[in-house]
Amino acid sequence: MRRLLPALTLLAACAPPPAPVAAPPPAPPPAPPSAPASPPSPSGLRAVVHLSDPSRATDARGLRNVLNALDALGDEPAHFVIVVHGQALAWFRRAEPDNLAEPLAALLATGKVELRVCARTLAENHWRLSDILPGASVVPSGTLEVIRLQREGFAYFKP
Repeated sequence: MRRLLPALTLLAACAPPPAPVAAPPPAPPPAPPSAPASPPSPSGLRAVVHLSDPSRATDARGLRNVLNALDALGDEPAHFVIVVHGQALAWFRRAEPDNLAEPLAALLATGKVELRVCARTLAENHWRLSDILPGASVVPSGTLEVIRLQREGFAYFKP
């Protein structure tokens, strides 16, 4: 064993120096926080249509007004939000034999119209979103939604 030790030392001395080990690349800087989703473009007409009247005729006229406006606008950009609360919501129920399903479906099909319904009205009537015509989304308060949209620059329209 004593003879091997000097030989190993000699071999180690004759061996080429080890290649320098490359330092690991620096870690990439942390990503900046993602920006919140941008709001819809303010270009084009933006209007909130407020339906709360118990009269079917009034609510149907409001939907027809939106369709007429869209026809007049043609290809111009537009975004209508129909907010329904109170007694008007009865006309947007699936179970209502004389509901407003047909004019609503025509409006939603344009891609320029949204239907938002009041959670409070749903709760007060013991209805669920599944009781409402397809295409609706729920907001906590119909009144507050109308006010919020006006603050965001939507023009107000009530038939």
